[in-house]
Amino acid sequence: MEIDQLVPSEEGKTETSTKTNCLDDTFCMSIVSFGLAPISIVQIILAADVNWRWGTAIASLGLVEGIWSLVCMFVPRMRTKLNRTVKIFRRPVKLQNANVLVGNVLFWYILTTASIHLIPQMRRTAFVSLNSVGFPSSCPSDSINCVRLGNNTDTFRANSLRAPKIHGGLKEVQKEIVDWINSHGGTITYRDEKSIRARFVTFLMGYLDDFATFSFCDKDGIVNVNVQSQSRIGKSDLNKNYQRISDLVQTLIDKCSTKSGSSPCGGAC
Repeated sequence: MEIDQLVPSEEGKTETSTKTNCLDDTFCMSIVSFGLAPISIVQIILAADVNWRWGTAIASLGLVEGIWSLVCMFVPRMRTKLNRTVKIFRRPVKLQNANVLVGNVLFWYILTTASIHLIPQMRRTAFVSLNSVGFPSSCPSDSINCVRLGNNTDTFRANSLRAPKIHGGLKEVQKEIVDWINSHGGTITYRDEKSIRARFVTFLMGYLDDFATFSFCDKDGIVNVNVQSQSRIGKSDLNKNYQRISDLVQTLIDKCSTKSGSSPCGGAC
């Protein structure tokens, strides 16, 4: 007796192979395919608004990955044609697994940082109140993410730091402060003859810190510089605000110190 054996057709093999490959394909059957491109666009807008270059670059990469994943899912013929013309795509397993990993990492990283930037506290300055000269009134009494150098004993979490007193001209000292802010990646949001307010963004997560200085001439013709740096969110600043103020103070002391009778920061106030 002869037993009929079912032999799968070539067409059936092709369909099965296509489905198997689809499961291994870049972002195939994954929610990331639909979420990566939109969330990357949102992140690009948010990062550009605060001048966060790292965030903009990562979101741009995420947008490319997101668009490519959608192309792979909804335009299979285009991918097949690319597979034939680009040699690197002939290594499906390793390449596709790498793309899946990169895509998922990008998606969750961008989603996290975009969510942080949409928090209401991140959308407004940390300086709740300003005094009559446009300088923050104080640091919150229980804060561990704010550092302040004011006049005499008006300090907060400053340790041994004291407000710098510079022999020079007010205009020249202000210029040194502006140059320091620009060289350290800050963005100036307000400036007048005595006051400067700026915004800094941390590299990896894009946290925003507000920064303010107030410079004035005392009765002895010396420029006094008050400084405050404060994080918008987070319980702790990991000592970043202290390091930032310390760096500015040391820079002003080094650049404006009088050597051999010269006045690098101008004459008297």
